[in-house]
Amino acid sequence: MSKQVVVVGAGQNGRVVANILSLGGFDVVGFLDDGKQGEEVLGPVADYKKHAQEGRAFFISIGSNDVRKRLFEQFKMGGVTFVNAIHPKACVEPGVELGVNVMVGAFAYVNVNTVIGDGTFINNGCIVEHDNRVGLFSHLTPGVVTAGEATIGDRVFFGIGSTLRDRTVVADGCLIGAASNVVKDTEPDSVYYGNPAKFIKKLTS
Repeated sequence: MSKQVVVVGAGQNGRVVANILSLGGFDVVGFLDDGKQGEEVLGPVADYKKHAQEGRAFFISIGSNDVRKRLFEQFKMGGVTFVNAIHPKACVEPGVELGVNVMVGAFAYVNVNTVIGDGTFINNGCIVEHDNRVGLFSHLTPGVVTAGEATIGDRVFFGIGSTLRDRTVVADGCLIGAASNVVKDTEPDSVYYGNPAKFIKKLTS
């Protein structure tokens, strides 16, 4: 695997990811971004094929779960190589199954027999307990705690400091508000908030 990495997205998430990759021994050569400029921005996102041909790997750092998914699928069709960004101060126990383009931030903990899908972000200070299933392109923001045997679907966003009870399922596309406590299964594509978390509304595309 190439040690040279291009980060897609030069915003706040991109800077965090670039730092984690550098701490992990990767050579971050720069960013691709359609809206930002600067000496570290190598060009627009469409330039990814040129960098792939030069043997560079990629990490898509876009904060939006849906946009990250779309770009990941586009890049994957183009045959690119993805890396994971695991902070050296994170703890991922042996036997955890990680997809690709996964971020695990500082002081996060992922316990045994857990599966983390492609494109998912586990931010600083999160605790993902044993036997969890976390789907594709989800985002656990700082301080999220999930208890044992919990399930998180695809494209789920967990607000800062929220919690998930053991053996509870959060369906695809949900948004969990900050500091919420999810104690029962959710409906897909819905907003939940509060302690205990209650249904607020359906999300529209």
